[in-house]
Amino acid sequence: MEDSWNKAIDEMRAANSVAPGLRRYRLGQTTFGMLETAIHEAFWPDWDRLKAAWGELVEDPDEYVRTSATDWLRSIATYQARVVDLDSVRRGSFLRPGANLILSGGYSPAQPWWLQGRTHYEASFVGFLSVDEGEMPVAIVEFTETLNLVRADGHKHSGRYGLLNLSFIDNDWTKPPQRVEVFVVKHPPDDAYHFRARFPEADSVESHAVLDIAPAKGGGHAGT
Repeated sequence: MEDSWNKAIDEMRAANSVAPGLRRYRLGQTTFGMLETAIHEAFWPDWDRLKAAWGELVEDPDEYVRTSATDWLRSIATYQARVVDLDSVRRGSFLRPGANLILSGGYSPAQPWWLQGRTHYEASFVGFLSVDEGEMPVAIVEFTETLNLVRADGHKHSGRYGLLNLSFIDNDWTKPPQRVEVFVVKHPPDDAYHFRARFPEADSVESHAVLDIAPAKGGGHAGT
């Protein structure tokens, strides 16, 4: 199903419509949860395209599809309406400078490729980076070692830092654990413009990793 999910993303982007993904869902080639994620992979972070995509489904003959589309549009409206104050996010977040963290898991139930056979990576929290108005800031972490990851297609991701973007648009940084999209970088960017320009969604190493506070007890090296 994962291959069909990836194809659905490409087809929806090319068509600027959810129709190709919906067709694969109705043929049983993806689950509805996979279709939901594919829609956001295809159109995020363009709010207008994302809303238009879900808007295509609000009158679908399938009641479950209609209800889900309506719920997503409501969540998007709520998300866009909120005012994100960076100081308030810092005060209310479970993330504090120097906090020890672990990153594990992924979207696929199989062993995520980015973990390279490990159970997790260890990192410490550095700070937040403001992105666009109304969006939760990106978290910057420093891994305990430099990561050198190579995809099956040969694409390399190397760096000591991670940029963590919340996977779900209606989540925030108030409590762990959180699902996050992970970008591996040599040096974190200084501003939102460079984040969007240098790190498109397709360049992340994982879209649904799990971020949590590391256990208080002492332990070995990351992934041991």
